[in-house]
Amino acid sequence: VQHVNRLRGIGKGGNTLLRDLLIFLLMAVVGSLLQIYGGSALLTLGAGPMLTELFSKQNMPDIEGDHSFAVQLHDPKCVLQLFLMKSLYTLVALSLPIPAGVVAPSLVMGGLVGRLLATNMPDFIQTFLAPDGDFSFYAARFAIVGGTAFCGSVCRVHSVVVTVFELIAVPRLILPLMLATIAANYCGNKVGPSIFDSILLMKKIPAMPTLRASFKALQPVSDVLDPELLRLTVPRHAEKSDFARFKEAKEELGPALTKKGRNMPIYFPIVEEIDEGVLTICGSVTEHSLRRLERKCEKDSATDLIALALKLEAKMTEIDDHILEEPLYVNPNTSLKQAYIEAQASKRDGPMMVVEGCCKLVGILPHRDLLNLAAS
Repeated sequence: VQHVNRLRGIGKGGNTLLRDLLIFLLMAVVGSLLQIYGGSALLTLGAGPMLTELFSKQNMPDIEGDHSFAVQLHDPKCVLQLFLMKSLYTLVALSLPIPAGVVAPSLVMGGLVGRLLATNMPDFIQTFLAPDGDFSFYAARFAIVGGTAFCGSVCRVHSVVVTVFELIAVPRLILPLMLATIAANYCGNKVGPSIFDSILLMKKIPAMPTLRASFKALQPVSDVLDPELLRLTVPRHAEKSDFARFKEAKEELGPALTKKGRNMPIYFPIVEEIDEGVLTICGSVTEHSLRRLERKCEKDSATDLIALALKLEAKMTEIDDHILEEPLYVNPNTSLKQAYIEAQASKRDGPMMVVEGCCKLVGILPHRDLLNLAAS
């Protein structure tokens, strides 16, 4: 186990292969119990055979007490129970630290939603659609359209329409499949990113597809700025009271930012006020560096933090040791997508200082918020 963990790049305090194996074993046991005691014969089927049953015309048997697939697919309670169990199991399975498929499970869940809608369709609508009284054809079509639209929305793709259409070869369904998938993708973009981009977000892996997946990526940076973050600035000519004010503001903003799903910047700007309410940025520092500057400041007078930082850096022997950080600058009219591209090109993870003109500071945009704000 230790050898495999080393190959996976996992340290002593991280995840372990043994834990992963135990989770897989638990999921295998839960899956087996669902198949045996789930109360539905459909749970014994894999994704492929289950899709065949969902997408097929199922005539209602006349034999009372028949527990065939057809009976279960005509029972709203059974279909709902099957959808809830399948959805929960799929969500947990997709959360496991192994590669897992999402297309077939999402087709199954969408097909179950389509079947559930068909089984709860009012009688007068069923009669209108199928005057001969055989609504089973339409129930299968609802399942096909539901599965395609659901899969398209989850994966945020339109190509699933071509895949399903080639499999079923029903010409009359091409228009419903296209319209339903387009509508599902549109609604999905309003809610959040695709499942693939969500994984990138949770793992904090930078990726441009997330930004292209949402209309919010095109909004200007100025629309998403949190004005409260400007309280986390430090005056260039600072006194001891300025450091106390900074610490107080940071303690107050921490819980508020967490509640709003925002992040605390890792660099804090050093500013100089040239006019009332007009701040110009002179540099930026980490909280650790700011504490070093505070210890070197004069007790009873203001200290030029930039000059002090340069003086301390001149005495440092380590090449990578420094006080001042080079901030990233962005114009407030720049789109979130373009800002993210510039941040990636710089290969730095510090916050972006939003400035007008030469160096007028109007806001702070933490690097980790770029992806979240564009895709949320």
